[in-house]
Amino acid sequence: MRYRVSTRSGSTPHRLRVHRLAGQSLQLEAYFRSLGLAREADLARRMAVSPRSETRLFELVHRNPALPVPARLGQAEALMDLYFGHSQDLTVRHISLEPGAVPAMIVYLPTMVDEPRLDQSLHSLLQPASAAERPPAARDVVGWIRHHQVSAPDTSEVVQIRQAAFAVSEGMAVLFVQGSGCALAFDVTGGPQRAISESKTQRVVRGPREGFIESIHVNLTLIRRRVRDPRLRVDMLTVGELTRTRVAVCYLATVCKQSLIDEAMRRIRRVKVDGMLDSGQLMELIEDTPWTVFPLVRATERPDAVVGGLLEGRFAIVVDGSPWVLVAPSTFMDLIHSPEDYFERFPAVVLVRILRVLFAAVALFGPSIYVALTTFHRETIPTNLLLTIMAAREGVPFPAAMEAFMMELGFEIIREAGVRMPSQLGQSVSIVGALILGESAIQAGIVSAPMIITVAVTALANLMLPDYSTALALRMLRFPLLILAGTYGAYGLILGATALLIHLLSLRSFGTPYMAPFGPLLPSDLRDTVVRSPLWARQKRPAAVEQTDPVRAGHGMKPGPGPVRRAGARR
Repeated sequence: MRYRVSTRSGSTPHRLRVHRLAGQSLQLEAYFRSLGLAREADLARRMAVSPRSETRLFELVHRNPALPVPARLGQAEALMDLYFGHSQDLTVRHISLEPGAVPAMIVYLPTMVDEPRLDQSLHSLLQPASAAERPPAARDVVGWIRHHQVSAPDTSEVVQIRQAAFAVSEGMAVLFVQGSGCALAFDVTGGPQRAISESKTQRVVRGPREGFIESIHVNLTLIRRRVRDPRLRVDMLTVGELTRTRVAVCYLATVCKQSLIDEAMRRIRRVKVDGMLDSGQLMELIEDTPWTVFPLVRATERPDAVVGGLLEGRFAIVVDGSPWVLVAPSTFMDLIHSPEDYFERFPAVVLVRILRVLFAAVALFGPSIYVALTTFHRETIPTNLLLTIMAAREGVPFPAAMEAFMMELGFEIIREAGVRMPSQLGQSVSIVGALILGESAIQAGIVSAPMIITVAVTALANLMLPDYSTALALRMLRFPLLILAGTYGAYGLILGATALLIHLLSLRSFGTPYMAPFGPLLPSDLRDTVVRSPLWARQKRPAAVEQTDPVRAGHGMKPGPGPVRRAGARR
């Protein structure tokens, strides 16, 4: 068995590069003339002396996806070199397949493959085969190798040269065999990746510690470990003209409605962009309406949250390169819930959820209510408390609305600085900065102590929300509500709250009402909203999400003691 390696190297002398380019020019000219493409053949002939001809030839080749894989290795190597623009990290290995010493070559990118897996596949390729096992014709070699020799689990035959180039760019190795009109792509994707760790943004006290990472294969594995059923479907798509990002749509075939999956696939296929770098970009392109600050699709780093959504009839979108998985359809109450709510006993969860909803209202309306009461409706404040507030505000040169606006801006600056700082300093900067800012502002007489307390409680209430995007939306809405409260008092606050409620009721998430089960009212779904009923009382899936199988659990699961046996009775 023989093989030699040909790699692109920056130290290649200029004379050798020119000689290789001239040889590739002849190979490409012969290839295009055999296909009857005179224009491409003419550009290939002039490629060695005219860089513009090579650029123009690449544009024509890239626009023609039907170009077949050539039967000659020299032509295949020249085409791959043309696709990658003579990239120096493109590696070509020429090998001989036994028996008969059939010439072949493997093309791959070393930075994208797992070297041990590639070596294992090469070892299986170089194993000698008996004459009885040998395929009768060269064109059958690729299919025979696919079923008998390659050890990689994911292999596919490639008949277009463009498919071969894209397979190499995605981290696969492509095998070309002399005399065969097709190639074999086998998955040896590798490279460095982050280890599985706990989510830093959605931590829980009780529950799994695993979080998604940037590898789509690892993320799908984390989902399948929790749903060990063949009814879990994964549909793969590619998004991005240049990045060719892999996107997986996961759902349970017997639970999720097929029309919902069809709509999701239609929206994803509609996306025509040059690159897709994160699931947040995809979420912005497939949501029902862009004119809202609220997230219409839930994003999570936790596999248990994704599986919980799948069991309710929703679907998940996994984007390669992003640790955030999208779950849809989603409602506003889904964004208030935490995965930990389903791992604790329901009495404790009910209390925590009530506090979470109350403080979500405080995070949204807290400063606005304070401004409205102290500016327009002082008669509603108890006398002793009003005297204390007025004494604290003595000497403050700004009205309450301006005072609250400045403090909110200051806290936003500190929060953003803490996020952008290194992790070791970010928390310290946030705490120390808030203390220094508040103390200095009070001593300077710019703001009052009650305002500092109000803004601080509002900031802490905002941190109780488990979903970052929802917390960000409430932070943004505080400013227009402050303006309305400072201008019109309680009337402006009521006007803003009414407009916000109408806006929320008008939103949809893949056709599901965003404020369900309150608007429209779905009594069966009220068991898992502000309060959470016991697990043994939840026999049906949410009615807000259309499913094919609404029943999720049987009856008679209420726990209780066994039959009572009297003392001294025989067993």
